[in-house]
Amino acid sequence: MHPQSVQKLKRRIQTLRARMADVGPVMRGSVVRLGTTCGHPRCHCARGDKHLQTYFSLNRDGKTVLMFLGKSREVEARRYVGNYRRLLALAEEMTTVMMELVKQKDFV
Repeated sequence: MHPQSVQKLKRRIQTLRARMADVGPVMRGSVVRLGTTCGHPRCHCARGDKHLQTYFSLNRDGKTVLMFLGKSREVEARRYVGNYRRLLALAEEMTTVMMELVKQKDFV
């Protein structure tokens, strides 16, 4: 590989590292809306039109864990989940670049 190409890959690694550092708080999981019933026999949910509740869902050790968010914490939780997905995408790109550098035996 041409030395300029190796330098370009190394610069890309530095850029990715900087972007990773700027990601912010992360949460692995999903923000989901689930329908619930309140138990009042005259409520619309008793006829099938359920109340939508917002939760954070995480699969941990093969089990789904739910945390109630409500409306007040939904926006932040969605941002943290988005940050996690951005961090994951950056890690994937860094892996691709690092594979090329390792292939060339030119480690960072």
